[in-house]
Amino acid sequence: NSFVLVSPDISICKDCLQELFNHQNRRYHYPFINCTNCGPRFTIIKDIPYDRKKTTMRVFKMCPQCQSEYDNLEDRRYHAQPNACADCGPKVFLYQQKRKLAIVDPIAEAIRLLKDGQIGAIKGLGGFHLACDATNNKAVLKLRHLKNREAKPFALMSLNIEKINQYCEIGKEEKEWLEDRARPIVLLKKKKNSLISLFVAPNNDHLGAMLPYTPLHYLLLKDNFLALVMTSGNFRDEPIICNNQEALEKLDKIADFFLLYNRDIFNRCDDSV
Repeated sequence: NSFVLVSPDISICKDCLQELFNHQNRRYHYPFINCTNCGPRFTIIKDIPYDRKKTTMRVFKMCPQCQSEYDNLEDRRYHAQPNACADCGPKVFLYQQKRKLAIVDPIAEAIRLLKDGQIGAIKGLGGFHLACDATNNKAVLKLRHLKNREAKPFALMSLNIEKINQYCEIGKEEKEWLEDRARPIVLLKKKKNSLISLFVAPNNDHLGAMLPYTPLHYLLLKDNFLALVMTSGNFRDEPIICNNQEALEKLDKIADFFLLYNRDIFNRCDDSV
């Protein structure tokens, strides 16, 4: 009758976020940076106890530098099971028309496509999001039509509180909710005359917004968008899609492109509200 608690996934910590945008750091712009204080847990674990060999990180052998961090009791990455870098860890790929594109920077190309009004299926921590520029009326309407979602509001993701404050009212309590490490979607009062498309939440005076919680999200949003629509990559009454091949097959009628990575999601997990 005993049970073991499994740690939840934790949004990127301040230290990892600083390293992510530090040109001198060896994990500069690495979309899977993590440490013992943040990163995937529940979504990658296959069995207990929580050891690397019992997660979907098992297939990625640590390079000497990552192994040294993992073994060093004084290091922030001591026994961080998903520890990795660009040399030894998961990688991002961009697909269009079910073909992997041979490009140097898939994330930069995904940003370009989103700015061009296209819809992307983006693999997150616990499953896929369907994303588009939330200020682009045509893109939002296209997503609404293709997903057969006539009026139900879309969730938004913005880089920081300052961005969200441009289109929603944020009190002290709402700010605390938004910054919680679970990164929930928070229902906020709309501001009038914002740049957010009216089709994000038709006939509704509130918007659901959240902050980024993965390094990949930060790389997509930083200096690029006021907000992205980030709605679950699934169909009505179906669970969120978390498998690359399933996403390519089921979402190809909706998404213009796919931003994937090669670390498997073992336990799907949708955004909290």
